[in-house]
Amino acid sequence: MCNSHCKHLSSRKRALFLERLFSLFNFELGAIQKHVKFLRKETIMKLSINKKSYWATYGLTIASVVCFISLPAIFNKPKLDDTYKLLVDEINKSCPKTVDSVTRLENAVVLPANKIQFNYSFINADKVNVDTTLSKDNMKPSLINYVKTSSTCKIYRDNNTTLFFNYQDRNGDYLFRIIVTPELYN
Repeated sequence: MCNSHCKHLSSRKRALFLERLFSLFNFELGAIQKHVKFLRKETIMKLSINKKSYWATYGLTIASVVCFISLPAIFNKPKLDDTYKLLVDEINKSCPKTVDSVTRLENAVVLPANKIQFNYSFINADKVNVDTTLSKDNMKPSLINYVKTSSTCKIYRDNNTTLFFNYQDRNGDYLFRIIVTPELYN
C-alpha cells in the first residue's frame, strides 16, 4: 500500500517517509535503515546497469547501421579484373589490328593478379630473320614511354597494372616478351 502512495516521492523522501512510518509502529529503526540502504544500493546498481546496457545497445546499433550501409558498397564494388575483361573484350573486337607497317595487335588477355597481356605479330618477319635481343632492347624504352604518357594507358597507371607485350613472327612462332611493371612507368 505504501509503495503505491510513495511512487511520486524521490528515493530520499521515500526513505524518510518509511522511517517515520515504521517508527510510528515501533519497528526497529536499525533494521529499517539497513533495508533502506540496501534498497538504495540496489536502485543505484540497476541504474548503472541500465546505463551500461543503454550505451552498449546504442553502440551496437550504430555499428550495425555503419556495417549495413558500407558492406554493400565494399562487396558490390566492380572488380578491376571485371573492368579489364570488358576493356579487353572491346580491344579484341577490333583485332587483329595493324598498328604500323611491321606490327599487328592479335589480341589482349586479362591475366590474374592485375596483369594484362598484349599479343603482337611482326607482319613481315620470320623467327630466323629477327634478332630478338636487339629488337627487345630497342622496343622496351619506347613501350615504357608509351605507357607513361599515353591517355589510353591511364587506367593501367592508375591501378598499377603490369603489362606484358608478347611478340611473335608472321607464322605465330614466339620471339620475345617485354614486361612493363609499375616501377618502370611510375
